[in-house]
Amino acid sequence: MHTFLTGVNAAEQPKPFFLYLPLTIPHENGEQLKDMKFEVPSQGVYADKPWTKEQKDYAAMISYLDAGIGEIVKAIKSAGIEDKTLILFCSDNGPMRGHPVTEFFNSNGDLRGGKRDLYEGGSVRP
Repeated sequence: MHTFLTGVNAAEQPKPFFLYLPLTIPHENGEQLKDMKFEVPSQGVYADKPWTKEQKDYAAMISYLDAGIGEIVKAIKSAGIEDKTLILFCSDNGPMRGHPVTEFFNSNGDLRGGKRDLYEGGSVRP
């Protein structure tokens, strides 16, 4: 991805392009051991929080996602094509209901439902 983004330049990009970037985070790896469910290279700024390991890992995962999307936006702006670019960010479902991490962070707010539900909480919020 970084190679593609560094090669985007408005002057050298006369044709429109489409970038589809399927991300797998935030997501729990159900095949891992309990303390490795949310795989992140580092807990970063959350390491010293008085939270469980899962909560710290999940928060770090969201921050990694945010930073990655920020890199894409930065590359688009530095290429001078932000006025000609449409960015869509979506998810396949809402947070897992009853999961200790998504419940701790109140991931769905006031929306009803969650993952596997047809209510707004299952389809509106990633």
